[in-house]
Amino acid sequence: MKKRYVSIPETLEILSRKDASTEFEKDALQYVEGFSKIDEKVAEKSVSEIRKLVDIPEKVVVKLIDLKPANKEEITTIVSSYGVIISEKDLNTLVDYFNSL
Repeated sequence: MKKRYVSIPETLEILSRKDASTEFEKDALQYVEGFSKIDEKVAEKSVSEIRKLVDIPEKVVVKLIDLKPANKEEITTIVSSYGVIISEKDLNTLVDYFNSL
């Protein structure tokens, strides 16, 4: 079985299809409903698009999609928490990308 990082919008889609029978599942569904900022299809497509634009690890891309940063400072804060440093050009690319969503 192949493991991959799953964004909040993708998690919402998975949990929505499942019949939430336990309190944990209901709580998880309610949580992701509150924090999902973009459509699941857009999130899934965005992972590959961002990875083509900027060379950063998949887990960082997924976290960026989850949080949908609005400016360079937010992006820098997110990527630096993973020990990743990106160039000014890549920061601008990411800002433009997220502003277009």
